[in-house]
Amino acid sequence: MPTASPGSATCLRALRFGSVAPGNPEVESVKVTVVPGAELTPEHVTRWSAIHLANPSLASPYFAPEFVQVTASARDDVRVSILEDDAGVVGFFPFQGGSDGPAHPVAGRMSDFHGIIASDALTWDAPTLLRSSGLSGWRFDHLLASQEPLRRFHWTEAPSPYIDLADGFEAYRQQRKDAGSREIEQILYKARKAERRLGPLRFEFQASDEAPFAALLRWKAQQYRATGQQDITAIPWIVRFLDRIRHARGERFSGLMSALYIGDRLAAVHFGMRSSTVLHYWFPAYDPELAFFSPGQLCIIELARAAASQGVRRIDLGKGEEAYKSRLMSGSTPVAEGAVDLRPLVGTAGRRWFQLRNWARRSPLRRPLLVPARWLRRTAAARSKH
Repeated sequence: MPTASPGSATCLRALRFGSVAPGNPEVESVKVTVVPGAELTPEHVTRWSAIHLANPSLASPYFAPEFVQVTASARDDVRVSILEDDAGVVGFFPFQGGSDGPAHPVAGRMSDFHGIIASDALTWDAPTLLRSSGLSGWRFDHLLASQEPLRRFHWTEAPSPYIDLADGFEAYRQQRKDAGSREIEQILYKARKAERRLGPLRFEFQASDEAPFAALLRWKAQQYRATGQQDITAIPWIVRFLDRIRHARGERFSGLMSALYIGDRLAAVHFGMRSSTVLHYWFPAYDPELAFFSPGQLCIIELARAAASQGVRRIDLGKGEEAYKSRLMSGSTPVAEGAVDLRPLVGTAGRRWFQLRNWARRSPLRRPLLVPARWLRRTAAARSKH
């Protein structure tokens, strides 16, 4: 199969797009140019941003060009396939890795949304796109399920909850009441109790000092150790990546470090990112000594209140089965897990491994199976530190 080195170009003859004028039967071929993520030109960024802003399904900050640029500044295997026809650039396919196996979404495990950056009106073929990008496969786990050309490669779909702030915080609060949920009222009751005991609540939507970030890393490390999860705060590229997002400031893409104080004490921190209209709820942490007052829950409510006043129309909570997500969500966006693989046997094996893993999670034999699973996880973790 063809390979694409950074900066090389290959002609995508079989990939055809339906973006021509109505009634015109001719559809022009498209060229694919693969470039390092760190080498996107200002013209590329401008065009990417235009697509990002014009397509509501791509409103998440994950789909902004700045997210790819920040990731590329933290690791050197980020690349972008740029799709062009005679009229100019029509789409972008960002990915990382792929030199010795299937590629993955940019930022890997840190990516809660991914997909092809293009108009929904654009038609394309996934295997041809991969072949023309010099890839043998692409593995995804938080793909926008609405991207039709990839639907046949889904292994499973799951909801990614969100909070709808389009009509403001009070409208969201009322919507939850009307749905029969008392979650927000119970959280606000805890806030009043915390204020009586410890002092007034103070919330900083965009905290500027270093202390909240340091506390976040410390509390998250404690949480990972307590739950037996891999401590991602010990992986150098991830710490670089998060710190660079933290310092990103732009109208279309910005890091967001928020802090909740009870009295004079830092009680909870949230680190995320936002586009012009969407905030992604990403890394929450709280002081475990204040767990009685549910500071993490207080923080997300104050975050939603402040975000609505700052023009945020939606808070994406990310895929997951945490109870607070189902209690606070207004709705959800379907995301898919699966793979496109140009090696038929490898692709079949990957799907079967996924099915076996899901069976093992539901099986009464799950506990004995945890021993080899932990070994595999430790092995993968050791490799991910590079």
